[in-house]
Amino acid sequence: MSPLSVSQYLDANDIAFDVVIFDEASQIFPEDAIGSIIRASQVIIVGDNKQLPPTDFFKAGGVGEEFEDENEVEYESILDECMYVLENMRLRWHYRSRHESLISFSNTAFYSNSLITFPSSEHGDELGVKFAHVPDGLYDRGGTRSNHREAEVTAKLVFEHFRLHPNRSLGVIAFSEAQATEIREQIDRMRRNDPSMEQFFKEGKHDEFFVKSLENVQGDERDVIFFSIGYGKAPDGSLHMNFGPLSKNGGERRLNVAITRAKYHVKLISSLLPQDIPLERTQSIGVHRLRDYMEMAMNGHLPVYTSSNTVKMYDSPFEEDVYDVLVDMGYEVHTQVGASGYRIDLAVVDPRKPNSYLCAIECDGKTYHSSKVARDRDRLRQQVLENLGWKIHRIWSQEWFKKRNFEITRLKNLLSNLESN
Repeated sequence: MSPLSVSQYLDANDIAFDVVIFDEASQIFPEDAIGSIIRASQVIIVGDNKQLPPTDFFKAGGVGEEFEDENEVEYESILDECMYVLENMRLRWHYRSRHESLISFSNTAFYSNSLITFPSSEHGDELGVKFAHVPDGLYDRGGTRSNHREAEVTAKLVFEHFRLHPNRSLGVIAFSEAQATEIREQIDRMRRNDPSMEQFFKEGKHDEFFVKSLENVQGDERDVIFFSIGYGKAPDGSLHMNFGPLSKNGGERRLNVAITRAKYHVKLISSLLPQDIPLERTQSIGVHRLRDYMEMAMNGHLPVYTSSNTVKMYDSPFEEDVYDVLVDMGYEVHTQVGASGYRIDLAVVDPRKPNSYLCAIECDGKTYHSSKVARDRDRLRQQVLENLGWKIHRIWSQEWFKKRNFEITRLKNLLSNLESN
């Protein structure tokens, strides 16, 4: 039940709870939570203060309207109120993203690289973050407050996605309700012209297709997310530096929510290029972060690539020795693959599919010993990596130095078997 429903429908004198759990607590006003708290012996408040705050955006008539005041008050949530008076437990492991670049930007920009994320065993055009430019898109600021051309392109990309990837769920996020409405209208028009695609738009499935505005997506996740900015230049070439709720105080939190909804792929659809947004004209952190994200999506300068492909890094001479042996076998090997506190020591590139890894080699060195909890170090970490498609092979330093030839033969046979499968 929602906190308001508890207050309205449950008699405080007759019904009490042993435990009340607030989920997505960053969106709950403190006054709305009181009715549930007084009915509980214990309260657990779950949320992320880097994501959506409480908002009355739509109640206040914000649908389709622009914010002229970037300094509008950001409301406190029950999460904010309780963070400093209750015991805190932080969950740092990130599981949703099947490609590390989907969370790398948020980890750097919003979480100070404190999240533990895991590298993907594959790379490709349909994984990670990609940029789709709509050069002829114009924003109708004085009329519909939408970008008709960008909505058309987004709708076409939706149909293309379902033709090419029918088994991957999809959601579309727009910066404004007006742009979301325009996208829905374009999709409806295409559906009428092509009834064969109706199966992909059926309602009632747990991962059904959606088109939502920025304010309404917290808690949603899909395999693929298309993100339509909508805002752009006017027909006369001018750019009004207002990006709706993103321009508000806390707008960066809305961006953080939107760009972390996908498991496999985000396509950022924009009529603007990063250089079209003059940051000196706005103090909005949200707009500054948006431009950073656009640059990352367009240029592909992701930490996961720079750390694994271009720089040779080793935790120990033992690890470097294993690397040299693998190279002598004829394999391309990437070192320290990953973008956060956890990295794979050595990743062997699949000769048949250069965008994929054949195997991850874990060496018993600094990375292994730095983990304080054995269960995390062994079972959970390997389980997460295998779920991401990795084949894991661990080499112990003592075995390597005592029975070097045997370990090399074992490694060679493993890689040969993986190549033949």
